[in-house]
Amino acid sequence: MNNKLPPDIRNREKIAQELDKSFFVEAGAGSGKTHSLVDRMTGLILTGEAGIENMSAVTFTRKAAAELRERFQIRLEKMADDPNTPKKENERVKAALMNMDRVFIGTIHSFCGRILRERSVEAGIDPGFEEIEEEENLVCALRSWNEYLEKESLAGNSMITWMREHGVSTSHLEKAFLKRVAYADVAAVLGDVPDPDFTSDKEYVRKYLKKTRKYVPDKEPEGGWDKLQSMVIRGTRLVDMGFLEENRKFIHLLKLMDKKAGVKSTVWDGMEKEDVSRILEDFEKFQEEIVSRALREWAEYLHKPLMGFIEGGVKAYRVWREENSILNYQDLLTLTASMLREHPEVRAYFRKKITHLLVDEFQDTDPIQAEMVMLLVGEDPLEKDWRKLRPKPGALFVVGDPKQSIYRFRRADIDIYNLVKDIFKNGGGEILELTANFRSLHPVGELADKAFTPVFPETENKHQAKFAPLNTMRDSSSGFDSGIFRNPIPRVSRHAAGRIAEAEARNIACWIKEALGGAIKLERTDEETHEGLTSNPVPGDFMILTKKKARLGVYARALEELRIPYEISGGESFGESRELREIHKVLKCVSEPSEPVMLIAVLRGAFFGISDNELYEFRKKGGEFSYLTDVLEGCEAVSEAYDVLRRLRKISMECSAATAAEKIVEELGVLPMAASSEMGSTRAGNILKALEMIREHRAEHTGSFADMADLLESYLETKSKEEMGLFPGSVNAVRIMNLHKAKGLEAPVVFLADPFGGGKEYEPDTHICRTGDVSEGYFVIGKKKNIHNPEMEKIAVPPDWEERAREET
Repeated sequence: MNNKLPPDIRNREKIAQELDKSFFVEAGAGSGKTHSLVDRMTGLILTGEAGIENMSAVTFTRKAAAELRERFQIRLEKMADDPNTPKKENERVKAALMNMDRVFIGTIHSFCGRILRERSVEAGIDPGFEEIEEEENLVCALRSWNEYLEKESLAGNSMITWMREHGVSTSHLEKAFLKRVAYADVAAVLGDVPDPDFTSDKEYVRKYLKKTRKYVPDKEPEGGWDKLQSMVIRGTRLVDMGFLEENRKFIHLLKLMDKKAGVKSTVWDGMEKEDVSRILEDFEKFQEEIVSRALREWAEYLHKPLMGFIEGGVKAYRVWREENSILNYQDLLTLTASMLREHPEVRAYFRKKITHLLVDEFQDTDPIQAEMVMLLVGEDPLEKDWRKLRPKPGALFVVGDPKQSIYRFRRADIDIYNLVKDIFKNGGGEILELTANFRSLHPVGELADKAFTPVFPETENKHQAKFAPLNTMRDSSSGFDSGIFRNPIPRVSRHAAGRIAEAEARNIACWIKEALGGAIKLERTDEETHEGLTSNPVPGDFMILTKKKARLGVYARALEELRIPYEISGGESFGESRELREIHKVLKCVSEPSEPVMLIAVLRGAFFGISDNELYEFRKKGGEFSYLTDVLEGCEAVSEAYDVLRRLRKISMECSAATAAEKIVEELGVLPMAASSEMGSTRAGNILKALEMIREHRAEHTGSFADMADLLESYLETKSKEEMGLFPGSVNAVRIMNLHKAKGLEAPVVFLADPFGGGKEYEPDTHICRTGDVSEGYFVIGKKKNIHNPEMEKIAVPPDWEERAREET
């Protein structure tokens, strides 16, 4: 271990000692951000600058909050037991330990929840409100959206007829609706666009197709038509069928021709290669001048009416939340900021109560969070514009790394980070940099510097942080192998990605097995002292990161074959769980005994496995597909299944919905069945996760057993839900995850695996402009073409939104 002082030691001393200043700390990866927060918090306690009840520390995740609380308490306990601690300071430390439950350390959303409950009258909300998680918010939003569509349809809303006449399905609006729910504080940019006149365009299309069709052979070539020929032939047929008469049909025709065209000169009879190339150039010019322009005009024309209909759904969901006293994450932030802005007396109350506010991962702070923070610590109690506020000296301590600002999809914006940084530059406090890295070894630092030097600019700008080298402080002085190594695998025929992943997974699993058997020793760094330690590895010391989610299971299976415990996160197999879908069928069947279709699905399913022939014979003998009826003799399999279902029905009627679900899962014996299968930890973990989510939901909401079955179905349809293992968070499991899930995590040994895919650029479907007093949003309404082509098909776009986005980016 290198015991030399880090180059930023003076800044670290300031954090712990200069408590009368507000600091904006830029701290790189592995620089000890949590350590700095603990230094600051213990410094406030030791000097008596703040009581533990007057401090609040806001973190990005619950895990980070738990770690910060633990390390803060451990530091205080060490100080309390240290005989060298001065008497007065010792008394303060012990008082803080006695009142650890009075310090707030948690996420921004739980912080807002606490503030709103304390002053619910001024916030204008029910003090008994319930908070819902992001996943449940998605489920509730979709349910509200479907109810809105049904209600508007029954009411005869003319927009639904208008959409149908213009070739737009309500299913096309769902993604834009969810985006508007996520950005409810943003005003959607709308523009009046007249109904486009395509008269001249239609005539141009007719003439173009007629002209080009002459060059296409009448008889299909031996190798088949090429793509351009196919489009011309199909387009000509549609013109003959009257697709130039209505705008909706005309747009359908244009969409068929708005695709990349390929030509094969060998299938154009009697034409030279140069002539075929000219035909392709003519088609591409036709696409640019006619097809793309007309489709854009149509999309702009549709945008305002469709967004107006979507806004109605957003309002309906907001009303539903208000009626049910439910707040989602966005509500928590917006209501808190609004209350602090509009009620100076409330702001003064909390500024007196919370004298010192510490914020971690500030680069992931969104505009509303930044506003709330500045309102709480600002010196002027009457100023409503948070951008004009300056934090009270010593009241604010923020830590962030602009190079890790990757959560724009969660509303985090580097512009907001820079704006608050400018407030500090202009007299709001002092900016400090922590540049030493205590986590990585020198080879890792060298590779990272080489990789990121061309990516980050030398000086920061409004879009990107400046380059900062990793000043690694760790030496590999104990003689063990360390650094960066390649994992060679045998050559695979045709470079098949799946087979390469399987070979790589076997190599990694075998290497980990040998390492656990004593082949290597690991160097560790004590979080508090930064001293080096050496020990044998455990499974939790290894992390496997993949670029995409698709092949996480390949690496899990390789570990499972060698009996190495593992945990997967970042995949989406929860919604694909066969066991959960079979459980859902049983729950629906139990709740609806008179539904024959679901009963047959259950009888044919995994738990009973009755064949179609047996069911046919049962029905032929006069049997009824209702498990509440008696079964005929000679149909033992169906009889036994009916007995089980009646028993499960009795459980559902005698117990609460959540308890009944747990007992039914136990009766079916599905947990041991799942656990003993391939990737059993994940498969069984998904079942436990589903039961836990049901129990949490039922603890907050009332509902019948049938409602609970519908709830599970909505969870299964929510594609973003991740799977869970049997022992989540276990230190004795290898962690396998998608790269995007690894933010904030670390491990002594990391494998960068499955490097295939990625690198593809996707067009944006949203652009948020926050330069003015009111945030404006450009929202695209569209659908995905198919599961194999994830690019967005734009149905409606704001006028000139792409040009505006380019200008501001």
